[in-house]
Amino acid sequence: YAPRAVIPHRRLEIARLANLEELHMSGHPCFETDSEVQTPAFSNLRKLVLGDARYVLHGSAIALGCMALLKHAPHLETFEVVMSAPSPDFPSNSVPAVKLPNLRCLLLEVRKQPARQFICKYVLDHIDAPALKTLYVKSRHRLFTYDYVKSSYVYEFLARSCPPLNKLSLSMPMTEDDLLMIVKHAPTLTGLYLDENVVARTQFLNAILKEGDDGSLVECPGLQRLNLHVYPEDVPLALEILVSRWSSPFTQAVKRAATAMWNEALGGIKTEVAKEDMAVLDGGWEEKLEQWAAGDGSLLTFGKSSLAEPDAKPSLKTGLF
Repeated sequence: YAPRAVIPHRRLEIARLANLEELHMSGHPCFETDSEVQTPAFSNLRKLVLGDARYVLHGSAIALGCMALLKHAPHLETFEVVMSAPSPDFPSNSVPAVKLPNLRCLLLEVRKQPARQFICKYVLDHIDAPALKTLYVKSRHRLFTYDYVKSSYVYEFLARSCPPLNKLSLSMPMTEDDLLMIVKHAPTLTGLYLDENVVARTQFLNAILKEGDDGSLVECPGLQRLNLHVYPEDVPLALEILVSRWSSPFTQAVKRAATAMWNEALGGIKTEVAKEDMAVLDGGWEEKLEQWAAGDGSLLTFGKSSLAEPDAKPSLKTGLF
């Protein structure tokens, strides 16, 4: 561990570093600059964490140092970047991507990023991870500085790496077109988690529903969990996805009851619903109907939540399944 450490004054013994399996860094760590000492080869490094550098004004310089280190960690399995980045933009010059053949988990959570050449984009632009299973991107930007056009870097990374991705979590501004491209480049997804900044509307919902000529699902056929913010006009389509992908007596009842409540709250159309169907809706549905009636989006979890107990019953909290 190297918390807020600058260590050019201490000679690092390469023989010891070669046995290192996990390295956490924060602040502005750097390695021995003596020209006679080459960059250590982290031949056994499995996990690299660039920790919270909220007190450091040069987030981009720290990330660049870590990217240089990646070239010497061929067996890295987990790479995490959790920090603030109030520094200027990255240089735009192109450098070759670093291939990480054993990387399984990549977590990027960066706050206060500038508009262009920011850390999350820089990392994904400069690595190739053909074995990646989990990708978590939480990309926050300074107020009024982000251009949604820049959100293509995630699917460009997936198209280049072609990983067998299972879990994808996106908390970042993203256009619906870029989200659709991601879905096309991640056919093995079992979990997809989208926050309110990701535009996931009619086009995306229709893509998730689309079936091929043989009746099989076209996009993400193995999807087991889906978190997204649903907006009023998309509620019927979202409920259709629920019963199509997670068909059960419970989800069928949810569809009938929630559709009736939605029709009454938004269209003034009252529909008779069996008491048994209405009984499956917990108290949280009233709050969601209020949000939809106000024109706001509301989070829905399709499939059993990964945080739910093994014997948990379906609900808004544990997931609809």
